[in-house]
Amino acid sequence: MIEIRPFDAPCGAEVRGVRFDRRLGDDVRLELLAALAAHKVLVLRGHELPDPEAFREFGLRLGPLRPSVADLSRLRDYEEINLVSNTVDAHGVSGTGGTGVIEWHADMNFEAPATDFIVLDAVEVPPAGGNTRFCDLHAAYRSLAPGLRERIEHVEVRYSFRGDLDYAKLSEEHLASLRTVVHPVVQARFPSLERSLWPNVGIFDGIVLGLSPEASAELLAALFAAATDERNVFEHEWQGGDCAVWSNWSVFHRREPFDPDHRRVMRHLTVSEGGPQLPAA
Repeated sequence: MIEIRPFDAPCGAEVRGVRFDRRLGDDVRLELLAALAAHKVLVLRGHELPDPEAFREFGLRLGPLRPSVADLSRLRDYEEINLVSNTVDAHGVSGTGGTGVIEWHADMNFEAPATDFIVLDAVEVPPAGGNTRFCDLHAAYRSLAPGLRERIEHVEVRYSFRGDLDYAKLSEEHLASLRTVVHPVVQARFPSLERSLWPNVGIFDGIVLGLSPEASAELLAALFAAATDERNVFEHEWQGGDCAVWSNWSVFHRREPFDPDHRRVMRHLTVSEGGPQLPAA
């Protein structure tokens, strides 16, 4: 049996009792999906650090896995696992992310299928810094003035990938294959199905369809400020062995900086849409 303890924060909950040394049962899987719908971010604690196979299997029980877009930082023999780190592993795989701030964002959907969840576990954490912050995009949507909510109900944004991002580390061939994509600025996705505000322009370039560049920039800046309002933020201070799971449609996340002289080693999974659904209410 698992225990779910909501944090004293706008979103997020601690989960105890999940076992990585056994296959995730259907009942526990549904509990986790329901908890994600309610709390947006789950932090699994109190378990042994899983080996790569067990970590991969956990992700698969939430939905199909897709290799990270950062194709030069995939673990050897486990292409779905991406190394987010300022280190190089024993096989020469160089982690992404560096040690500075990674600005607010949701993991981008430049390739189908869309991303529903992110799984990130802490193999090694620095003594200070490197926290991950999450902002509740459902609360952000609800905070908008009614007139603004009505105005943006059908607004779409064309996003483009920035090849100068330090964390990306894409091959030239992969970078050349990526195209612009269009996403609504208001989402209503699994698992909550509630509207969320999704102006994903923290580290990606975006322009509102049908607006001038100036009007687009003004609107997206206002929506991004509302999305990342401090009143809706939960900051997670990592402990070794923590495994966090979050909805890519419910929160943006931001990585805080840490001392380059210290190591931070994380493993990342991208869970695509098409996984198990919650029973109808």
